Amino acid sequence: MIGFCFAILSLSLLVQLYFWLVQYDVIARSTTYQQDQDHSAILPTVSLVIAVKNEDDNIRANMSSWIDQDYPGLDIIIIDDHSTDATWQILQSISHQRLRCLRSPDTAHGKKAALDYAISKSTSDWIVTTDADCQPRSAGWISSLINSRRDADMIIGYSPYMRSTGWVSLLVSYEAWYVAIQYISALLMGRPYMSVGRNLAFKKELFVAVGGYKSHQEILSGDDDLFLQEAKKSGKITYTIDPSTWVWTKTPRNLKNYIQQKRRHLTTAPRYEVRDQIVLFMTFLSQLLFYVSIGVLSFTYPWILSLLVLRYAWISWVARRSQKHLFLPVKWWTAPIMDLCLCLFYLVMSTRMTKTSTRW
Repeated sequence: MIGFCFAILSLSLLVQLYFWLVQYDVIARSTTYQQDQDHSAILPTVSLVIAVKNEDDNIRANMSSWIDQDYPGLDIIIIDDHSTDATWQILQSISHQRLRCLRSPDTAHGKKAALDYAISKSTSDWIVTTDADCQPRSAGWISSLINSRRDADMIIGYSPYMRSTGWVSLLVSYEAWYVAIQYISALLMGRPYMSVGRNLAFKKELFVAVGGYKSHQEILSGDDDLFLQEAKKSGKITYTIDPSTWVWTKTPRNLKNYIQQKRRHLTTAPRYEVRDQIVLFMTFLSQLLFYVSIGVLSFTYPWILSLLVLRYAWISWVARRSQKHLFLPVKWWTAPIMDLCLCLFYLVMSTRMTKTSTRW
């Protein structure tokens, strides 16, 4: 039994060392990506597309940040998916030459159907998507995003959560950073598997070529991840984390909303490539087994707890280096503590998060 525990500890330690020191730290080791922009004289036409449902407060709060973007000739399309609050009335009351407000047809329901309908009404070369509760960090958001395209067909942006009071906000904000270093580092290593619809740009011709959301229309979530799974087969994917391209997002109001959000996200994972599913599973499993095996062995070999110090050191080191490029919502030296909290949270809440969510 002791030998088996040591074997598990050794294997999980090696796997975690690879993820943190080889893969995740690749973001800090890459020094030019976030500044590499193409300020071409000829800019493509762009439509900013936002699907909304019962978002009256967020529309009031964020509309000016969308309209005030400095991108020339920007077309803004906001589509209402059968809201039951004052969303449509508010949209009708706003008059601006950049803004077009649409309503989903009676036969179309859901975020993907709304986005698909709005994109079909766009005549622009590029589509940029975000959500109603998102606020660009700067008026140069879309300009910087499009200027980072080079010869790519899709650009994945960065969307950190705003910090607010409460432990749920702290946990969600930290998880957003952790998930970001996972999918951005994977993209840097040639394995794109995830994007965020809160800050995403793509050529309309790519969207049409892959059939939009047709292959996963029945899944509630995935207008970003599952679209990327199709897009990477025929298009080139890039990303930017230049601070001027960040889009701030509100954290879920409470634990219930957070769990509901995670349920939606988990519905897309089975549609990832098998390789990516294995990597994500090994990430969590090795993290969990590392803590469990140390806990078991420490009763017989107290010195084994020194490996926790080693883990503390390497996570702190990576967090400190990455905070220069990604918003880290906690002090870098508390990141290892948040790592343990997130692992425990995933473990405790896993059974509740496996239930299917029917709301977006």
